[in-house]
Amino acid sequence: MHLKHKRTILLLFICLFAMVCVWTQQTLKNKSNTATFENIFTKFSTYLKQQILMPASAMNMQANGTAICLDGNVLVVLENEEAAKQALTIFIDTLQKNNSDEILSIVPEGDLTYRSGYFEQNLIVSIEHAAELLSGTPSENALYTVKENETLQILSQKFNIPTSDLIKINHLSGDTIQAGDKIWIDYPEPLLPMIIQKKQVYTQYIPAERIYQYNDALFTGEQKTIQAGKKGEKEISAIITYRNMEEASRDVVSEIYLAQPQNEIIEVGTKARNTATGSFIRPVQTGEITSAFGIRERNNHKGVDIGVNEGTPVYASDSGVIIFSGWSEGYGNTIIIDHQNGFSTLYAHCSQLIGKKDTKIEQGTVVALSGNTGNSTGPHLHFEIRKEDVCVNPALYCSL
Repeated sequence: MHLKHKRTILLLFICLFAMVCVWTQQTLKNKSNTATFENIFTKFSTYLKQQILMPASAMNMQANGTAICLDGNVLVVLENEEAAKQALTIFIDTLQKNNSDEILSIVPEGDLTYRSGYFEQNLIVSIEHAAELLSGTPSENALYTVKENETLQILSQKFNIPTSDLIKINHLSGDTIQAGDKIWIDYPEPLLPMIIQKKQVYTQYIPAERIYQYNDALFTGEQKTIQAGKKGEKEISAIITYRNMEEASRDVVSEIYLAQPQNEIIEVGTKARNTATGSFIRPVQTGEITSAFGIRERNNHKGVDIGVNEGTPVYASDSGVIIFSGWSEGYGNTIIIDHQNGFSTLYAHCSQLIGKKDTKIEQGTVVALSGNTGNSTGPHLHFEIRKEDVCVNPALYCSL
C-alpha cells in the first residue's frame, strides 16, 4: 500500500475511534470507566501516531520506480524510466572508454526491457550506483602497476590468478607487459553481460625456420651458422567478438607483412675423419626411454622409444653411410645408416630428414630432426641397432 493512502486510512480510524470514546464517556457515569476509556484512547492514539511517523524503510514501504530487466529478471531499480536509460547510457559509455580498440557494436546478451511499478523503496538506487552495478566496476585497489622485470606469469603466481584470466580482463593481445603498465588483477562479473564487437589491429611474429645444409669441407660433428635466424612480422586486422568479457570469435580481415622471416642456416660437416668406431652414442641428447626393447603388448618392439620434443636434433650413433633416407611404412620419415662393420642403425618418426642417401657421415652428425610421423602416438624418436640385419637391444651397446 502506498504511504499516502496508509496515512489517510489511519487518520480516519483515529477520528472514528475518538468519536466513539467521547460518546461512551458521556453515556457512562462511572468515573473509573471514564478513566479507563481515556487511558485506552491515549495509548491507542500514541501507537497509531508512531505507525504514521515510522520511516518507510521500517514499514517495508513501496514506491514507484523503473527496473532494468534482462530476460525478465530485475537487475537494478531506479526512480523512473528516464533515470534507468541514463544509467544504461553511462554503463555503455564506460565500456567504450575502457576499450582502446575501435568498437563496432555493443548489445546486451539477452532481451533488455524496462518495467515500471511499485518496488521495495530500499531497492531504488541512484543513476551512478546503478551504472556501477551493471558494469561490475572494480575498486581502485584492483588496479596494479607493473614493476621492473615482472611478467604476467609472475603476477599470476603473486595474485593467484591464471595468466589466461589476466589476459582476458585486461584485453591483452599477447602475454607481454612492461614496467609501468596498469593491470587489473580483479574484475567482478557485470550484472548486465554484453556482446562487444570491436576491430583490433595488432602485430604477430612469424617464426624463422632452421635449415641444415651439408658441407663436405667441415668434419663430421662440426657445425657453422652461416645465416642467423630472424623473426618476421605481420600486421593483422581482425574483428573480435566478446561475450561477457571472454573472446567468443576472431575473424581476420586482413594481413599485411611488415617483414619476412629470415631462416637460420646451419652448415653440418660431412668430411669423414674415421670409419665406424664400433661403439655407439646416444642419438639424442635429451629425453627418457618411453618404451624399451622387447615384448610390448604381445608384439616385439624392435628398438627403443626416446621421448623428445618435435624438432630435436638426431645424431648418427656411429660413423657410416646413409643407405636409406625417406618414408617407410609405419616408421614414417626414416634414416638408416650402414656402419660397414656388420652393424646398422635406424632412426624413425622424424619430422625432417637432413641426411641424403649414399652420404658418408661421421659419428655425431645431425641426420634428422625428431618428430611424430608414421604410426606414432606422440613426438619421440624410435631407435634401432641391427647386427647382421637382426635387431638387438640398443641398451646393450650404448648408454641410453
